[in-house]
Amino acid sequence: MAFCLGGAVLLPAVETGMARVNVLQELGPPMSALGKGNTEVLTYKGGVKITLTNGRVTGMTGLKPAEVTPVPVAKAEAEPEVAAEPKEPEPSKEELAEQARQEKKWAEENAKAQAEMEKSLTDLENLHNQPPPAVGPPEFNVVEFLIGLVLKWVLTLAALKLTCKYWGCEVFWSGLMTVAGVDVLVRSVIGVMGLLLLGMDSLFYADEAVAAIAMVLVLRKVSINQSLAQAVQITMTTKVFSVVVGSFLFVVFMHLLH
Repeated sequence: MAFCLGGAVLLPAVETGMARVNVLQELGPPMSALGKGNTEVLTYKGGVKITLTNGRVTGMTGLKPAEVTPVPVAKAEAEPEVAAEPKEPEPSKEELAEQARQEKKWAEENAKAQAEMEKSLTDLENLHNQPPPAVGPPEFNVVEFLIGLVLKWVLTLAALKLTCKYWGCEVFWSGLMTVAGVDVLVRSVIGVMGLLLLGMDSLFYADEAVAAIAMVLVLRKVSINQSLAQAVQITMTTKVFSVVVGSFLFVVFMHLLH
């Protein structure tokens, strides 16, 4: 720092901690040297005394510091000038107006999108909070019900006739029509009760089971031999035939509709 400022600094020729050989180099041989133990005192002209302990300077008296010739400070080299960056051209009024229009348009679009999102979320919350719509019992159509009765009666009558012929059972047409009518009537009554009272379109063949019991009892009455075993046999075969043929006709009917 002192050399950079260019001022004169006075440094002592002998410093504390300097070795004895360096003292002799700086001041030369002493006028006298007295030693006691590990301490030695060197005496020079002008009352200068240097005290050394273990060969190192630990004290000094009468010694003036030597002057140090000031060192001129070198002038700092001029830093190269940095070329100034070119200024960006200022936008024109038309460009500023167009930028303002674009920013306004973007802000309106963002506000619209945010409003639609909030509306969708509100609709979802309202839909979740609304109670589920009450589901009433299915409607009862009288025309479809009557048409279904006729079709079931015809199908059951045909199944009974084929089954009796297969098993060799003699039953008059009047008896077969009565059995088919009882079967269809029992199934229809149970189906209507399940639809109106329980709201169920299907009773999982409960109507078929009750109708089969009624068919066995009526077949035994109208048949010639009035055999219970034969009535059960004809009833089971008729029910299987009705289910198979009825399912086949339903599939064909649905295929024709499509």
